[in-house]
Amino acid sequence: MSQRDAIPDRAVGVVEKYITHNPIPPDWRIMAVEETLPSGVARPDLVVDDGRGPTPLDYKLKLSLKREYEEREISRWRMSWQLLHYCWELKADHYYIALIVVDPFRVQLYPFEVHPETM
Repeated sequence: MSQRDAIPDRAVGVVEKYITHNPIPPDWRIMAVEETLPSGVARPDLVVDDGRGPTPLDYKLKLSLKREYEEREISRWRMSWQLLHYCWELKADHYYIALIVVDPFRVQLYPFEVHPETM
């Protein structure tokens, strides 16, 4: 089987693993999935209520990511204009990134706080 032919089976396998290792706590309420915010230009992957009000959660998928580069990747999301815009529209003071690494498989939920002066 070619690599191209293996893509559908590999994608199904990743989704099944994600479902088994879903990092979103069961007590969080999913408020929106891929819904456009009032500005008409922003559409977070998820909006959850984690007990602190509506909060954006964005998924990031990497085919592979060596552990020694993970912190560098995470630091790129600390001041993400994309996520800050979501927070501004939702009046949220924090956001989450769900990192999914395909090989070797792992999933991690990273919280980020937004300083009030940033908004």
